Amino acid sequence: ARGDGLAAQTQMSRFATWFFAVTALVLLGFIFIYKPLAGSTRDRRISGGVAVEFDPAAVDAIEILRGPESLLMKKSDAGWWIESPLKDRASSGEIEKLLELASNLRILDVISDAEFKKNFKNARFGFSPPPNRLRLASGKREIELLFGGEAAGENRVYLRVGKSRDTMVVSDEILNLMLRPPGEFRDPRLADFPAHLVEKVRIETGESKIAAALSPYT
Repeated sequence: ARGDGLAAQTQMSRFATWFFAVTALVLLGFIFIYKPLAGSTRDRRISGGVAVEFDPAAVDAIEILRGPESLLMKKSDAGWWIESPLKDRASSGEIEKLLELASNLRILDVISDAEFKKNFKNARFGFSPPPNRLRLASGKREIELLFGGEAAGENRVYLRVGKSRDTMVVSDEILNLMLRPPGEFRDPRLADFPAHLVEKVRIETGESKIAAALSPYT
């Protein structure tokens, strides 16, 4: 009986040894393999990565949605034009600035889809629904940036791209530009042509008239 007891203790000891060995291997694998790989993926996205990649020159339509309000601008052979809520020539400078900011929207932090589902809710980050959106069209490709609420830190906001639930933290500079009144996207110039192409000028004020023409000898 004593021998049977020793045999049983030896068997239990071996089982415990194997159990602790397997547990240790699993923990070591998590610490030295899985966690570094997961962390490196997150680090790559944060370290200088951009939220979305596209060619600003290829964009031919822009829509800014601020709640129920929409500002739609389209590119034609004659340049950029505002289609709604008013019709006028759009400022090429403001368009270029908007597209430049969108194409260089650096990721400052990111919460993955899996982490978000487990620990957070949409309302906490301002995505129920997102109050401000930016839609860009380039041929058949469409890009949608969804801006949530203010993030921790100065001048930061939460962002999602399209249907992805990965939640990023980015600068709010582009959002501040989007929130400007629609009229500020109008081209302030009276005519859309460079001054060096002007050959004649005529000014009329009441009964007074002034005309000037470019001399071929100048």
